[in-house]
Amino acid sequence: MFVLLFSLCTLLPAQYMARPGGAAPSSLPEAVRATLADASVQVVSAKGDAAMQFWFRKEPPKKAPSGESGATLADYAHGTFFGVVQVGDGVNDRRGDRIAPGLYALRLSAYPEDGAHQGVAPQRDFFILTKAETDTDPNATPGFLALMKLAQAASGRNHPMSLSCWKQESDFAAGVSKMGESDIVLQVKIGDLPIGIIVIGKHEG
Repeated sequence: MFVLLFSLCTLLPAQYMARPGGAAPSSLPEAVRATLADASVQVVSAKGDAAMQFWFRKEPPKKAPSGESGATLADYAHGTFFGVVQVGDGVNDRRGDRIAPGLYALRLSAYPEDGAHQGVAPQRDFFILTKAETDTDPNATPGFLALMKLAQAASGRNHPMSLSCWKQESDFAAGVSKMGESDIVLQVKIGDLPIGIIVIGKHEG
């Protein structure tokens, strides 16, 4: 089951905190809500505003190796559903593109090995954001093109909204921490699966 291991608030020099929150919104489809943990993980600014609020799966997804090289979550099929995130005001992705406030599903993908994404992250894993109200099947594993179509509908542009993520192989520390000059990382466990997500940051490449 989903484990919330960090203390009530973990304050960073960058002035972001992680704290537990409540149940998933009732507006989500019942099939989606049934997969989610009872409590959320909030990433909160120093002003008390929830920059992001995550509801992760109760249990890790079923393994179905994707065969993706350079991906730390390659044990899971492309498009696998990992949870839901509520995004607040003023949040950008690492490209500097705005993530519109709203409720999104988190689906696993890997950036294309086309030469255009070199250096965007040490690993290829990303959570792609799709509209939660229309992405209603937590058991679906859409392929790359199908997922990009859903993602473009959510972002309103050619490039998807995404969050860099990875399987945390070592040095797991539940909560939020700073990585490098500008990245704020949330680390959580979904059952026995430790993952890291860059929730606030900027790609300097």
